[in-house]
Amino acid sequence: MRHRIAHRITAIVVPLVLSAASVLAQPRVTIDAGGEVAAHLRNTDAVGSSYLTAVEELSLYGVARHMPGLITMEYRLGVTGRRDSRRGYVEYAFAQNLLASVELTTATFRLTNREFPSSTGEFSFELGRRRFSDPTALIIDGIADRVSVVFEWPRVSASLDVAYTGLSSKNTDPIVLTDADRARLDDDSVYFAGPRLLSVATIGTPSIAARQDAEFFGAYHRDLETNGADIAFAGLRVDGPVVPHLFHTTSIAAGFTADDGVSLLSSLSLRYYLDRVNLSRIRVETTYASGDSGGLSRFIPVHRGRFGEKEIGFDAGFADRLVAELAYSFRPFIESNAAWLAATELGFDSVSFFRTTDAPAPEFPGNSTGPYLGTRVLAAARLRASSDFGLDARIGAFFPSNPDTDDHDRRRGFFSTSVFVLF
Repeated sequence: MRHRIAHRITAIVVPLVLSAASVLAQPRVTIDAGGEVAAHLRNTDAVGSSYLTAVEELSLYGVARHMPGLITMEYRLGVTGRRDSRRGYVEYAFAQNLLASVELTTATFRLTNREFPSSTGEFSFELGRRRFSDPTALIIDGIADRVSVVFEWPRVSASLDVAYTGLSSKNTDPIVLTDADRARLDDDSVYFAGPRLLSVATIGTPSIAARQDAEFFGAYHRDLETNGADIAFAGLRVDGPVVPHLFHTTSIAAGFTADDGVSLLSSLSLRYYLDRVNLSRIRVETTYASGDSGGLSRFIPVHRGRFGEKEIGFDAGFADRLVAELAYSFRPFIESNAAWLAATELGFDSVSFFRTTDAPAPEFPGNSTGPYLGTRVLAAARLRASSDFGLDARIGAFFPSNPDTDDHDRRRGFFSTSVFVLF
């Protein structure tokens, strides 16, 4: 009897092992590698002083994919080394940061199984370090170590991301919500970011109606170091065409905390494409984040908003804000026979900040007495000389609502240039 059972088990297991070995032995392996060398130069304003900041970056990546049958296995590795230096153009003193930071930006294993769990479905699993965000990219948007599971069908998709931040660098997409976070950023002996547990769950429905794509999501931020910074979010993102050449992205989200109650975030972006007019692009965008008024609390995203201190010299904040942006870009030499000249793009951008309550805004220069806080304007040029070489240049200024402020450094214009080579 025992011999008969062992024989049956052998008859079942051996063919399975041989089949799996034959599938995995298929030589459908692709390998890709490359990198980027970039140099950035910008002026950085701080209270009472101004600096020229130069940043040199070297990024390397490698990708290997194995495709046995309906399964794709991908291994991805990426590192970035960064070195900063400053020159004070008031004192003409030069200081070199001798610590060249090297960070592991990507290290993932991804498995994709097509036609699972049904003939029209696809399942993917990813483990490792990579950038991830919520569907709006306004609440959570950073690099962390994560586990991701995604199911996709033609009419619906579902995903779950769970991430931990305590093993990544504090200088990359920092989370600054508590006094402990601020102290960590100021302590040069600390390398790692604060320990946070982040999760994002989404359900997407492509072309739900009138060619509109919708994503429902929930997110949660858990502070593993201190109490009082835990936040939950729920929201909806919809994008699609409005009329020919005009597209929109509409987002709304609510934040929930144990102490402060409910907060609100909303965003509307309209993009108009004029391909026949020098590939022109027009974008109008408004973003609203609630303050402490009207029964709502201050909306606090996990990661900082994209209107930050790198350009205008201070953190513009996010809560109690109405931000209006108008942007235009075009390619003036699109008809040129020189490919690099035809690819040259010019752009203009204006961002105005408004206060939604009567609360003070101490992070803004000047003493604003009304809802209008100031406007940031910039002009940009993007040159792509070849597929492997490019140059970006930006120049602009921030104009506060109170031009009589004595805080001259805060009103100084800004500029930045970036040169990159891909290989």
